[in-house]
Amino acid sequence: MCPKVMAPGNVDSATGEASDQEAHAAAAPPVDAQAMTPEQLHALIDRLVFTDERLEVELASDTEADCEPGMWARPIAMTDDLDLRSQLRARELQLSRSAYIRRLVEQDLKAAYGREQPNHP
Repeated sequence: MCPKVMAPGNVDSATGEASDQEAHAAAAPPVDAQAMTPEQLHALIDRLVFTDERLEVELASDTEADCEPGMWARPIAMTDDLDLRSQLRARELQLSRSAYIRRLVEQDLKAAYGREQPNHP
């Protein structure tokens, strides 16, 4: 079952109260549960409605570039939420998830060292 959040659109961070809109959890803005009070968490939980409806989401697919010589699949530990969000973002950018992650790593290395680094064995 997929959770559906009732009225997630405009959540008041001070009270945890939401507007009267209804939307799926995937469309809701991210919530920082660590910054919420117990009362706000309870208000959020009270708005959850479970349904047997299927959530149709197209995830990023692998490309031929992901299978080129020298490319190796490598495990990356991440939460289910981060995995899903990274696949959705990759799809928005018309990249495979692997290409998206490679791009982020390359951008960070370039920012950290001021230039692209050669491959090291």
